[in-house]
Amino acid sequence: AHIRRGKVMSAELITSLLLVGVFAAVTVSLSLQGLWTGLVTIPNLLAAATVATAWHGVAAAWLDGLLGSFTHRLDLLAIWAIFAVVMLLLREVTDRVSRHRVVFPPLVERIGGPIAAAVAAWIMVAFTAASIPTAPWPVAAVQRTPESRMLLGISPDRKWLQFVRGSSVAGPFAAPSTPFDPKADFLVRHAQRRIGLERETSLRVNR
Repeated sequence: AHIRRGKVMSAELITSLLLVGVFAAVTVSLSLQGLWTGLVTIPNLLAAATVATAWHGVAAAWLDGLLGSFTHRLDLLAIWAIFAVVMLLLREVTDRVSRHRVVFPPLVERIGGPIAAAVAAWIMVAFTAASIPTAPWPVAAVQRTPESRMLLGISPDRKWLQFVRGSSVAGPFAAPSTPFDPKADFLVRHAQRRIGLERETSLRVNR
């Protein structure tokens, strides 16, 4: 029991370090690129991450029909593939629309740049945290239980899932008839899938 508890704590620590690393990397990178880049990146990240979270289940189900034996890997693949494609498309559009960078006063640049970078970094952390439960890893490698809270109780995954759920009900592109995660059981469902995965001998499902 002590050994298992130690493994769970190590997994939670690794997850927290991963999320802290994502936050630091994005913040530093965007801070160096300036306030304008940060301001452009925030809506792009928000849109790409929202679309990926809300629609990855549909994409995974479609892929499951083509590559059913790899079903346990498809949710993670779908959510990050959609995010990457949408992010690249939005970046291309914004680069074409805003060919000239806006020059801010030095004081605004020094203060606003890191703030915008931190906001973008937090969106990335929240999206990354929400995507982790879709990974084909053992239950304890993600979080102790579906009720456990990531990142020292801050739980960016829960905050992000609540945001996407709310956006699908009342946002500008809402679809109230088919909201995202209508029963608010995203974390529980994926935990149950990982429990099933632990009982299998491989990541491939023979059908």
